[in-house]
Amino acid sequence: MYNFTLSIDIMYAINNHNNLIPGDKLTFLDGALICFIKSFQDRDQKFFVSNKELAKIFIANESTIQRSINKLTKIGLLHSEKIYVGQLPRRYLSYDKEKLQELLNLTK
Repeated sequence: MYNFTLSIDIMYAINNHNNLIPGDKLTFLDGALICFIKSFQDRDQKFFVSNKELAKIFIANESTIQRSINKLTKIGLLHSEKIYVGQLPRRYLSYDKEKLQELLNLTK
């Protein structure tokens, strides 16, 4: 089982972002994904959770998870990298600390 906390600051910043910046709106799922990935990075762990597993955790379908990841990657909040573990490729997701701080600064 996974353990993470939703950051009220991040969720508030996402709401504020939606009010200030036109274009794709960020959703609760987007914020929850950022918080989830951040919880791994904050513990110096790599984030290799699959879309299938994320869909189970967030009670969503895999395509919704992928759209959220694509959106967050497009705006620079997430980075996606393919890393080989043995001979198997795995997707590694990380959040961009500077971009997240920019988002959080919108609330000030």
